[in-house]
Amino acid sequence: MVDDRRRQSHRGDTVSYEDWHDDRSTGSSEDEAIGRIESAGVRDVLDQLPADQRDVLLMRVVADLGVEETATALGKSPGAVKQLQRRALLTLRARVQDGLPLAPAPVTP
Repeated sequence: MVDDRRRQSHRGDTVSYEDWHDDRSTGSSEDEAIGRIESAGVRDVLDQLPADQRDVLLMRVVADLGVEETATALGKSPGAVKQLQRRALLTLRARVQDGLPLAPAPVTP
């Protein structure tokens, strides 16, 4: 009991957390990702990938699904999903490091 009193005298008053008052909160990551896809042309970049790699990236990154959920949705094993995601990210990274444009240049008539 004496120790509790001593601890309280050193800590000060506590304030309960109210999330509605916290200005650090943001929208959902899915909404943010979709906004980025629309505004930055990421969709064009993803279209350069093979369909299975693109599907995995969309489900894992944009839809924020886990490996197991993605594997079930695509009818693949969890190991295959991890490998497809790895290959897709390596392909995109290589294009950026080589200085290649991520999206094809627009065709002018």
